[in-house]
Amino acid sequence: MPTSNTMKSLAATSSTSQQNNRNRRQPCCCCCRSRAHSRLCVFLFFFICVLGAIATFFCWPRTPRVSMGGGADSLTIPSRPSLRATWQINVTLDNRDNWIPTHLTKLDFVIVDSLTLAKFAWASTSSALILAPGTISPISLTFNVNYQAADRTDPTFQNLYNACGPLSDSKQRPALNVLLRVSFHIFGIVWTPLVTATPYTGGILCPIK
Repeated sequence: MPTSNTMKSLAATSSTSQQNNRNRRQPCCCCCRSRAHSRLCVFLFFFICVLGAIATFFCWPRTPRVSMGGGADSLTIPSRPSLRATWQINVTLDNRDNWIPTHLTKLDFVIVDSLTLAKFAWASTSSALILAPGTISPISLTFNVNYQAADRTDPTFQNLYNACGPLSDSKQRPALNVLLRVSFHIFGIVWTPLVTATPYTGGILCPIK
């Protein structure tokens, strides 16, 4: 028959074996919970990225398109070899590409000769603008025209004089081929987007007077 010491030894061995089995099973539960937590973190990260991409698509401000009117008012007749005048020109801002209002702190406009790319007129907005989403906003701008030519053979001055200078009644005044460069100072954006537009008529007609 087994002695009392033998029985105690068997009981201790059995208890130790059960404890080892429990210890071996416990890491499996922890491992399963860790894997589930990792999958949840990956899913949440992917979900946040998708939401961020959607929000960026709809909320990121797009630069409005610009169109330029075909006429100018209030011109003072130039005299060679320089041109100084004040023009009033209508400009349209097309904000139909945006889903949220576009906050503009400032707009800078420059008119250049499309043939020589020389700058000769400048204008800026006097205050901040808020363009409603999906709208077209007309604005009237006052351009300060100031071009100094080196001599009378300057091609930019010749283009300005032919289009805006005094002409006899028998001659038809040609259109002035220009480009309008617009610098958008958008609230919340560090860089300054630049847009180039042309008159929808192909050129602007200088005022007669």
